[in-house]
Amino acid sequence: MLEGEGVRRALRVLPDRDSSKTLSVAEECFRWLNDLALTRSDAIVGIGGGALTDIAGFIAGTYL
Repeated sequence: MLEGEGVRRALRVLPDRDSSKTLSVAEECFRWLNDLALTRSDAIVGIGGGALTDIAGFIAGTYL
């Protein structure tokens, strides 16, 4: 739906529950975002439970 509006999207599945809240998972995500050439004008959206939104918020707040 958003791609038709010129919005680019990429999907990343993270480990389940608190196992996603590690520095190695964050590093993996930072490398992936860097490969995508994400900029400050892009958005990171976390969909899931508390642990997932915790790591998504941490990554969004610390990347770049």
